[in-house]
Amino acid sequence: MRREYDDIINLEYPYPTEREKMSLDERAAQFSPFAALTGYERVIKEESRDVERKIQISEEEKDAINKSLNKWREDLSAELEVTYFIPDKVKDGGEYITKRTKVKKIDEERKILILSCGENISFDDIKEIK
Repeated sequence: MRREYDDIINLEYPYPTEREKMSLDERAAQFSPFAALTGYERVIKEESRDVERKIQISEEEKDAINKSLNKWREDLSAELEVTYFIPDKVKDGGEYITKRTKVKKIDEERKILILSCGENISFDDIKEIK
């Protein structure tokens, strides 16, 4: 008794000649988990990152900063410790940095403090000078 597929059952499968047969690793990679929420982890990490709010300093504190600036205007070779605000590039807020350095120039016209390291600090961002 003849079966229906006896004539083709033992034939070799005809693979296309244009491309090579995939390795088992390449075949397995096709079925790896799909990351539907690409970037979600990064967004969660960014949202959970803490930033500080900029403190509004009082008039007395502004006067104290101006007096300190006047003192360093006379002797730029002296070293100072300045605490200032750096705004965050992504979120509202930022962070306060304290640096110990020398002043290169005090630009009254643009209201910036130019440090010897080349950094420019706006007078409005200065919290404290020692």
